[in-house]
Amino acid sequence: MRGLLLASIIVAGMAVAAATFSFLHGPPSESVVAQEVTPTPTPVALPPTAPVNAIGRLTIPANAPSASVSPPVPVDPAETAVFVTFLSSPGLNRAWVSLQEGSFTVHLIGILGAPSLRHPAMEVMYEVVNSP
Repeated sequence: MRGLLLASIIVAGMAVAAATFSFLHGPPSESVVAQEVTPTPTPVALPPTAPVNAIGRLTIPANAPSASVSPPVPVDPAETAVFVTFLSSPGLNRAWVSLQEGSFTVHLIGILGAPSLRHPAMEVMYEVVNSP
């Protein structure tokens, strides 16, 4: 029985074969032959990315249901994406973001739509990306 094992990874836009092994396997009485092949970097065309227009941080005050921010770039609900990362756990609250013309709001809501549950002040990192 013959087989080929190939594993690859992509690092900084380069496809690199992490390990390539060719093996020959026979009955248990026969030996196993393995040959390692040196990986060769291959350039990979990456898709163009949209520009990051603003990166920042906001604080949701303790026990507050939301916090709004007006970043230094335009926010258009039809053409803007906002990504948020909580720097601490929102606990049992669920988070969502609403976009308004010129600003956005990070909301917290409790389980099953109840008002937000008690929480400490939370730091949130945000990234605003507008369509090119």
